Amino acid sequence: MTRHSLIIAISIAASVYATPPNADAQSGRLEYRAIHAAPYQLQQVIDDAGRDGFTCVSVARPEPDVKLPGVVVTLARPFIETTHVNRTVVHRVVRGSGSGGDFGSLLDRGAADGYRLCGLALAEVAPGPVLVAVMIPDAEPAPGGRHYASAIVGTADRVARLAALGREGFVPVAATPINDNRVAEQRNWMVVTEQTTTQPVEIVVRAGPGPDSLGKTISEQSSQGFICRLLWKEGQTSMVVVMSRPPGDTPPARRPEFAVDTIDPARLNGRSGVYIGDVPYLSDGQRVALTITDRSSTIYTVTDPLPHLGPRDYATVSDLRPLGEHLGSDRSRDRARVVSSSVRRGPRDGLVLHTVLVQLPR
Repeated sequence: MTRHSLIIAISIAASVYATPPNADAQSGRLEYRAIHAAPYQLQQVIDDAGRDGFTCVSVARPEPDVKLPGVVVTLARPFIETTHVNRTVVHRVVRGSGSGGDFGSLLDRGAADGYRLCGLALAEVAPGPVLVAVMIPDAEPAPGGRHYASAIVGTADRVARLAALGREGFVPVAATPINDNRVAEQRNWMVVTEQTTTQPVEIVVRAGPGPDSLGKTISEQSSQGFICRLLWKEGQTSMVVVMSRPPGDTPPARRPEFAVDTIDPARLNGRSGVYIGDVPYLSDGQRVALTITDRSSTIYTVTDPLPHLGPRDYATVSDLRPLGEHLGSDRSRDRARVVSSSVRRGPRDGLVLHTVLVQLPR
């Protein structure tokens, strides 16, 4: 998940959209590499990519009906046509219990060592699911240090915990289901928050049984200065959005316009706007997509079959090479940047890696 976050910074609201934390890895034309590995193998495999100069840009969040025993990571490095020695990128892989209770402190420990969150996901491994995060070197350390904390959203007191974190300056940056129920659709979700300043923010969690209800809720909150940060789906129909705003914020003359649309997945590709998230809706494959519509940007989607884990519990570089090449092959997307990825069910019940990129105007 994901990231997620991982959304893109734009115009007047650059600080409120989920930006990929590694802007350096996403400047100019890029080369991509995909990794698929079991949690205990992920550090080794990602270290191999890091020695080639690749930096994490997204950790894929499995959809609720996908029980994935591995973690899928997309990495990028600047494309250089001449012979060049890439600098090594050192990642940190964080593993925690599937319940999520210790995860915020584990991430905070990584931040104290100079890392920041790229993304996280729940891996369905035996004897029980575990939470896995990938952290990257913090290229823009906060003056007072970067900190992480987590809150499990599902009851009133836990939502209150999220609000309390906001008062301390923590902002929602990623969300994932946790392992508190055998039925995936009935699991609660954990929100990871990040603090770079003690300036307080207000955080609200809103849910709707369908796109119309969700759209109305988002419209009401955005008119009060709240910005959409995270979106996910719980159960069969409930869609949840996390929004935030600085307390006492006077709405500026221009607020971003959010749209909630029911669309065929293929219609997301080439759509105008800035992507926030999309979730499954109807049994015929329709999705509910949340976008910012008043920004001159283009959304692209790239979908590829996901290779299985091999006998060593990771997919080989050669098996995964087509995924990276597909992401970087279309020159019309040279300025597009990865903002989200997920693992979904594809044709004949196979799994696919679905990647979303957003291209800003020149």
